[in-house]
Amino acid sequence: MSLVTHSSTIKLAGNLARSSIVFTQNMSNRSQIFNPFSNNDSPSSGLVQTQREMSSGGKETWLQKFFTVDTTKTAHSDVVGSPNLYRLVYLSTIPERNEDFVKLSTKMLSKFTEDRDDYRLVGAWQTRIGHGEEIVHLWQYKNGYQSMDDETGDDFYPDDKDFIEWKHKTRSMIKSTHSQICMEFGYFDEPRERSDKHIYELRSYKLKPGSMIEWANHWAKGIEYRKSDNQNVAGMFTHIGELNMVHHIWAYKSFQDRNRIRRNSWANSGWSETVAKTVPLIKNIKSRVMTSLPYSWLK
Repeated sequence: MSLVTHSSTIKLAGNLARSSIVFTQNMSNRSQIFNPFSNNDSPSSGLVQTQREMSSGGKETWLQKFFTVDTTKTAHSDVVGSPNLYRLVYLSTIPERNEDFVKLSTKMLSKFTEDRDDYRLVGAWQTRIGHGEEIVHLWQYKNGYQSMDDETGDDFYPDDKDFIEWKHKTRSMIKSTHSQICMEFGYFDEPRERSDKHIYELRSYKLKPGSMIEWANHWAKGIEYRKSDNQNVAGMFTHIGELNMVHHIWAYKSFQDRNRIRRNSWANSGWSETVAKTVPLIKNIKSRVMTSLPYSWLK
């Protein structure tokens, strides 16, 4: 595969005077200039609408960082990601022990859903459609890599008796586990508490290597058409584990609600454009429909 570097200068209003983008891309053996405002999009739309503070000290937005970083010399995760890290854990339980696992976890893991300084169990779901007897946990590292370095071995709480006991007692209930360290997309908000009962959909995309920045650019605009009903929960991509994976988590009040929201999205030309531009970047897609377990913070 040949890599060709393109440089283009983009004028932006306000405090973005002149910025340069250098982006390396190859698609279908053709080199293509990366244009964040394709189809004559104006700077007042799309990415500009996704501005968010990326640091407590300054007012750097995701857009500003995107246009001031040379992507040939900077890790792509630094361009499209935020400092928030998560561990996505898949636990495949023995069918006849699944109920025991849930009961024990409800008793012993509930306290770890509280807002803590190190780690937090944000979501705990039972897969209903997609992978039978699979439980999904979403842990948040409150201090990013510092929280990861504070771990001892594979334990979140190596000195907590409840957590140690939970691991010991559930070992015989689990067939297999695997996990991924994920970084939150810069244009996606952190998960917000939901008190009402929901069904959740975890959509996982395997992208072509080298396409993450282009994906993020299109979704930074497309997300505006997918959060009108507060259905967006989390958006992240893998940093450790199976790479080039994107995970989006959505919440719906019912299957009918899911159908209504998705159909309404297609009525917007901006959403159909996002789909048209991102489908060529995808190698495969998996979807899980999940329900919250009693000890989940996200209901």
